[in-house]
Amino acid sequence: MQMHAAVEEYRRKLEALLAEDFYAEGGDLAAKCASVAPMLPEELAAFLGALVAQGQSLEGDAPDSAALEFVFRCGQAVERLAAFKHRRVDESLVEMGADGLPLEPLAEAELDTMARLLAARDRAVKAVADFTLKALLFCLGLLVLWVLVNLL
Repeated sequence: MQMHAAVEEYRRKLEALLAEDFYAEGGDLAAKCASVAPMLPEELAAFLGALVAQGQSLEGDAPDSAALEFVFRCGQAVERLAAFKHRRVDESLVEMGADGLPLEPLAEAELDTMARLLAARDRAVKAVADFTLKALLFCLGLLVLWVLVNLL
């Protein structure tokens, strides 16, 4: 029973990480992994796919060793996703010093802060883009209606 609770806790932790940091959409781990797979490196996407398959095989009465293996692999997935997120932040923050040499890398706490800032920026840009698209479609609908009324 405790192992089942640990499996569910790690599954929820991985789902939360995918939803918050990678904007995964879907109701369960499989759907979230499928929605973020195109933006991840092939190796990481394959690892998540294997993890989902392993998690689905745990449904029902699975031995504790299989559940323990799943929990361990969930932890590995969380670490790999965090490393990928930090690499992505590093790549977006690449700057050169005045002497032409790269600046020294940011500390872990600063990387987390920058990752949260970039994620918030991405969410804001997505919200503005969604609103703009809806407004443009609404205006296009009004234009079509106006043309139809004037033709009749």
